[in-house]
Amino acid sequence: MVVTREGIPVEYTFTPSSSHDMQGLKQMPLNLPEGSTLYADAAYTDYTTEEMIADDWIRLLAARKANSKRPHEP
Repeated sequence: MVVTREGIPVEYTFTPSSSHDMQGLKQMPLNLPEGSTLYADAAYTDYTTEEMIADDWIRLLAARKANSKRPHEP
């Protein structure tokens, strides 16, 4: 589910409980304003998907592990 900063849902999808979280994100059209930022937990760490989303001027900030080779810039 994607929500606004105020907590209002703007996109959602349903997936089987056995599917990876990233599959749900990939199913969403992400019709978000340019410059939007998506905050996610570590399950959403997928560099290829991050780059694809960035092509649409949307930033995916997934929580990174301490030893990540691609930490987020402060």
